[in-house]
Amino acid sequence: MVTTEKFEQVCDKAKGFLVSPRVLLCSIPLLIVWRLLGSSPADPDLFARVAMGRLALSLNYVPLKDPFAFTPTLSTWVDHEWLSGVVFYLIATMMGDAGLVLLKVILAASSTACVVLASRRYAPEFTGRFIWITLCILHAAAAWTSTVRCQAFTYLFIPMLYWAILEYRKHLNIFALSLTPLLAIAWVNMHGGYALGCVVMAILVGVELVERRLSRPLLCIALGWAIAPVFTPYGWSGFVSFLVDSLGMERPGIIEWFPLHTDLPSFALTALLCAPLTLGIFLMRGTHDLFGLSVLIFGSYCAFRHTRFLPFFMISAAIFGAPYIESVLQRARSLRPHLYTAAGRCGALVACVFLAMGSLHLLVLAVSPATYRLDYKNFPIGAVEWLRAQGTQGRLLVDFNNGSYALWRLFPNMKISVDGRYEECYPTQTVRDNALAFQPDLEIGRAALERLDPTHILLPSNHGIENPEAAFGDEWRVVYSDPRAVILAHGTSVAATSTTEMAEVPRDMWEAGF
Repeated sequence: MVTTEKFEQVCDKAKGFLVSPRVLLCSIPLLIVWRLLGSSPADPDLFARVAMGRLALSLNYVPLKDPFAFTPTLSTWVDHEWLSGVVFYLIATMMGDAGLVLLKVILAASSTACVVLASRRYAPEFTGRFIWITLCILHAAAAWTSTVRCQAFTYLFIPMLYWAILEYRKHLNIFALSLTPLLAIAWVNMHGGYALGCVVMAILVGVELVERRLSRPLLCIALGWAIAPVFTPYGWSGFVSFLVDSLGMERPGIIEWFPLHTDLPSFALTALLCAPLTLGIFLMRGTHDLFGLSVLIFGSYCAFRHTRFLPFFMISAAIFGAPYIESVLQRARSLRPHLYTAAGRCGALVACVFLAMGSLHLLVLAVSPATYRLDYKNFPIGAVEWLRAQGTQGRLLVDFNNGSYALWRLFPNMKISVDGRYEECYPTQTVRDNALAFQPDLEIGRAALERLDPTHILLPSNHGIENPEAAFGDEWRVVYSDPRAVILAHGTSVAATSTTEMAEVPRDMWEAGF
């Protein structure tokens, strides 16, 4: 009996520890940092963003014409993430890989802290806050896994906006919300997620109108959000036209734009988290907060429609799902009070043990030099560095995922055919021709290759072409090969060069060649 009482006391202390506001504000961001520091893959689009940052700073203005590609490009280059590129370039040049890794975890931890603050503002008495937010944020970790993506700024600004809205709706304090148009000006130049912020503001205005609380100051704030694109290099009409076109365009082959059901593990886990939310909605019946419910419905639609919006839904659910999860917990308490108490105590103890183990492992990761190096294993480092060392000039046919890396390392000597900036830089025909050009066994592939007219081809080893020279024709010769990639040159007499060793990451990775 004494042993049982002591165990219950330990569990109760663990439960009290987890509901402490300070512990919540520190522990959950700590967990997401632990989750992210274990792996730091370089994002395929990172290098093009850094290149844009370098270009804008060297020119002292944001260019409207793309200088990096030799293929047909759009008449106006609308780089809606140019300001993120400037940030990435400055950090990369000053701190290298370590700076980019630290930026990733700082943005993720800050986002998580804002989620905790907004959740406490929305539902102060939520007893399951630690478990619920932890589950939601860990499921949203894809937002920050790659190092580092412009969308990380969106997932920081979203909970900041939610907190400002809740300050207004809960306490009629409009000061924080009145500053958000300034946030929108930064947001609109850093990531297209600005559109999500606009939708959230539109939901707020609509709900306030339905509730007959709409005020002139709120309308002025919403107007500030609407005119934020005026402060982009492209003007209001140029930016909005681009945004509308990019949101409606087809993206075949881009996995993150596929519906959520194409990723079965993510779909299953999301459905599992949605189950108590749905039950809670029915349990609460007529006591809903219209704004919170509207955001949840909109977020769920976005997530199930496109996988890339899953973090947006999870962040929204972590905050606005609190009352519904609490209603489920209250019903469970009323039906099985003893079982509920026992489960709560055991859950709290397990959570504390998990937190302690995570903290210890995080400490190990924090002192390991390998933690602060990016993972470049998916990039053709050897092939690109060989071209760079040779001082090769020409036009490089490169696949979608490697175009950004080749752009950063080889410009201005070589221009690339395409990269991840497809919606802002390349017409559909260019992207289609680029994909077809890597299928020389097809007549339309050979025709596309002739239209693009590259001088060199960077062929990844996973492309599946066993004999590149035979596949592409007599005019092409392999001039370099390694386990990751093959380089073919057009009409050259240079003898083939091969290596079986992977090239190390160059020390001057973040030194621009232009």
